Amino acid sequence: MGRRATVRAPRLPVGTGPWLNAPPPGDWRGGVTLVDFWTYSCINCLRTLPALRAWHATYAAVGLTILGVHTPEFPFEHQTENVARALRELAIEYPVVLDNDRAIWGAFANRAWPHRYLIDSAGRIVHDHAGEGGEVATERAIRAALTARDGALPLPTPVFLSSDGHTPLADPELADDSPGAVCTPGTPELFAGYYRGISGNAGGFREDAPADYADPGGHREGFIHLEGRWRVDADAAHFAGPGAGALRLAFRGTAPNIVMAPDAAGPVLVDVAVTTLEDSAPATREDVGGVRLVVDAPRLYRVPPEAWAVAEGADGLRLLTLRPASPGLAVYSFTFGACA
Repeated sequence: MGRRATVRAPRLPVGTGPWLNAPPPGDWRGGVTLVDFWTYSCINCLRTLPALRAWHATYAAVGLTILGVHTPEFPFEHQTENVARALRELAIEYPVVLDNDRAIWGAFANRAWPHRYLIDSAGRIVHDHAGEGGEVATERAIRAALTARDGALPLPTPVFLSSDGHTPLADPELADDSPGAVCTPGTPELFAGYYRGISGNAGGFREDAPADYADPGGHREGFIHLEGRWRVDADAAHFAGPGAGALRLAFRGTAPNIVMAPDAAGPVLVDVAVTTLEDSAPATREDVGGVRLVVDAPRLYRVPPEAWAVAEGADGLRLLTLRPASPGLAVYSFTFGACA
């Protein structure tokens, strides 16, 4: 939501960094800065990147600086080499600062990923938006701030606004919304670690130690069901082996996204299948269909449609099953689409 009253933007805390792609700015005055709080394994953040890349390409030459503040959610996102690799893979060329101790997050009193703040040439926050969407309003604010900075400077063609200044463009990657989409309530984000996750196994998670789990079936929405030998820490469930293992959860929605990492240097193969609850009972039955993912880096993995395009069960639920091919898989979290 854009804010009407303006407030002074906080100074960047001393000693922030490291900085990637560019050195730190001196202060906010003189230019127009769009500060974007994000983290590279966050699906909501990833969906906003096409707009940010387009604004950087369009407005950098006329005074806009986009500053990505990478505030990590998971331990692997603290590592500079992981963030640098993500910037290359995501084609991000604007400056990004690693906010590992949440100093910038705290200075802005921020509470969400993604969240963008627009700072004008006088150093005031003149617009902010939390979450996805809002590109039309943000671009209007960017153009207004650039015009206020230098009214004589011609601005380039808008990214999101048509010639009448009101209609969003229809580019599917940059659209402010998706006409015709059918959306239903989906399962909220789920976590596999004991700090925020909920176990569906008898006796719950055994914290920070390998343990043998038996999947009891009766899969319930929002619960993590383990089978085989796993070690569960605060942030993730790690498949320890030997032997077979699985992680199952019931969910509502579409398009599962999984944050995973290899615990060792080499990649880990994992079979992923989505079935109805009825088709996957009892728990020991071999899963139907599915795909094989290669987990070769700590990041978010999108489950392709051929694995999840299955009808909902009688109660609107689907069952997601992960079967690691070998030990060394770390599973952190799950998010689900709600529109088709």
